[in-house]
Order: sequence, then structure tokens, then C-alpha cells
Amino acid sequence: MRVVFGLVLVGATQATRLPTYTPQPDRPAALATPLGYSHLPLLPVVHGVRVALNKTSWSPCVTHLCLADVARCESFFDDACLCYPGLLRCAQRQCPVDGADAMFASCLQAQANNDVSNRCDLSCVPSTYPLSPNDDAMASMDWTVTASLTIQGVDTTSFNASAFEFIEALVSVLHPRTTHVASENVSLATLDLYFDIVNEPVIQVNATVYCDSPATMNLTASLLEVMRDNGTWVLGTKLVEARVLFDTSQVDLQAVVAAARETTTEPANVASSRTSEVKSPTRGLPPWTIVGIVLGCVAGVALIVVFGYWWRNRNGAQSSYILHDI
Repeated sequence: MRVVFGLVLVGATQATRLPTYTPQPDRPAALATPLGYSHLPLLPVVHGVRVALNKTSWSPCVTHLCLADVARCESFFDDACLCYPGLLRCAQRQCPVDGADAMFASCLQAQANNDVSNRCDLSCVPSTYPLSPNDDAMASMDWTVTASLTIQGVDTTSFNASAFEFIEALVSVLHPRTTHVASENVSLATLDLYFDIVNEPVIQVNATVYCDSPATMNLTASLLEVMRDNGTWVLGTKLVEARVLFDTSQVDLQAVVAAARETTTEPANVASSRTSEVKSPTRGLPPWTIVGIVLGCVAGVALIVVFGYWWRNRNGAQSSYILHDI
């Protein structure tokens, strides 16, 4: 009986043994799923519209001297949006009389038509083509792609505490196709927008990717456009895994905008009908120059007065007699 009783105790002990407990980190309060949370449609997704060049208004000079370079740029980006500054520069330098004004008007029209829905930051300031390499003989360029997102259920204070994790998640989504984008090349700007109908905060996040080449900019913009058109569930999944969000549907990618800007400018060496764009700003005379001019004028007046006084004392009486025929 003793043996049987001992076996029963051993069996009972084995049957009631509990698994080893591993403590789990507490979920941050900011990431706790709100009671009754439901994803609501926010701002409409902005689909990029490619900018086409209207060559009907081009002068023969612009067609002959500028078409080849702008066509190469348009072919590379599959869009003329980033190529307008280079076209304006060519027209300004090569055809200042019969082409520059028409090109500038065409750019302003394209800017007005695509101010909201374009896929790049269309600029009408003459500049180099974004395909130009960086070297000492040319102006340096910044190539950037900005993704504008809305996030529901998180305010800017909570989001900013997880900014690094957000950047890491965004870069990890891009890395399967491009390894030229690193976390240190991404900057964030956040803005509180409003509270939705269930009183959840909605914020806007602008993530700007600084690219090392026009090719990287073009590829990054294309990858983000695909994410915008096909949904952001991949990025949303990464953000949930990184504990930035609690639901993949919280994030919406609204717009993707590429931009190419000169970081240094070259001196203009050709006049244009739009001189305000190329001439150096008017500068006032240095203070010491003004003081010198004033003192010179005062000294000149003083010399005239002294000479007149001396001449009057020397010949004044005689001159008076002659004047009155005495």
C-alpha cells in the first residue's frame, strides 16, 4: 500500500506541473487599443498625375537647343515635373529673346494644373537638370522624396516618442528593393490635424527621405507610390510589430512627392527678360562710401565760399565801380 500511495503522489505531482512563466513587457499605455476603436476613412489618397510638356508653344530656338536634354530627363523619370527647371534654364540662357517667356508661362500653367495632384514639387525656378552629377563645376543638388501619411488614434506626443521606430519600419519596407536609403537619411515632421467622430486624434506625418542620387530618388518614389496605391498594410504591419501602432489600419499614405533642389547656385552669366530671377539683389552703398561722399560735398562747398570771400575782398570795390560805370 505504501508503494502504491507513493506512486499516486508522484503521478499527481507530474500531472499538475505548470510551465515555466516568462514575464512579458507591459504594453505602453499609448499603444493600448482604445475601447470601441474602428478605423474610419480619413483624407482622400492623392494619386500622382504625371506632367507632360506642351511642345506646341515652343519656339524653334528652344526646340533646337533644349529638346534633347529635357527629353532625356523626361524619359528617366517618366515625367516632366522635375525637368521643368532645367528646361527653363536652357531657354533662359540659349533663347532669352524668343523662348524664355513662353517656357515660363508654360511652367506656371503646369504648376496651376498640378498644384494638388502632382507627384513632384514642380518648380518654375531655372536650375540644373536633376540628372546632373555633383562636381565642383556644377551646382550641388538635393534629391528628396516626401511621404505624407495620416495616423489615427495617436497624438503627436505619443508618436514622437516612437519616431525612431517609425523610421526603422519605413526603411525596412524600402530595403528589399533599395539599400541606398538609411535611417539617418530620413527626417520626420508631425502635425496634429483634428479629432475624428469617435474622438480619436488624427495626426499628419511627413517623412522626407534624402537620396544620394536621382536614381535612388526615382526608385524610392516609385516604391512609395506602389504602397500608396495598393494599401499600406505592409508598413502598418511593421509599425505594429515595432509597437508604434496597435492596428495596421491606423496609417494611410496620402501622397508621395519628389523634389530636386540646388543647394548652391551658379552666378547667372546671361541676361533674361525675367531679370528678377537671375540678377544679383540690389545692394546699398557701404556706409564709409556714403560718409566720404558727404564730406567731399561739404569740403567742395567750403572751398567755393572761401574763394568767393577772398575774391570779393581783393577785387570787390573795383568791380563795383566798373559795374556802375563810375
